[in-house]
Amino acid sequence: MRGKEIKTNRKYLIFIVAILCIFGRASMVSALRCGTQVVSIGDMRGEVSQMCGEPTFVDSWEEERIQRDFGTGTIRYYRDHTTGQHGWYREPFFVKVQVKIERWTYNFGSTQFIRYLRFENGILKEITMGGKGN
Repeated sequence: MRGKEIKTNRKYLIFIVAILCIFGRASMVSALRCGTQVVSIGDMRGEVSQMCGEPTFVDSWEEERIQRDFGTGTIRYYRDHTTGQHGWYREPFFVKVQVKIERWTYNFGSTQFIRYLRFENGILKEITMGGKGN
């Protein structure tokens, strides 16, 4: 019976490794090393360009998003007659916001993985790693 368990465990291990290989191709990373400099989430577009140089490819577009703004909403008074609670609250105000998205591609050659950097309004929000470069 012990041999059957080992074969079953080996099958599960092979399955898990295969899944990790498939989904691990475009994995999230929190930083990118460019020479002696380290680029990380939150860096500005100009800083990244200065540290890593010009990207291999740039794709850009704009997205319209809905955002809650509590600073300009109407102030209202409430009273809950069942619990006796009362007070003031600010009604949220919803605004449409244009967000400029840029996706930079860095191909550092066949010995390294391709890196994709996503900027939103000039701020680095995401770094992902693709397949091997060329």
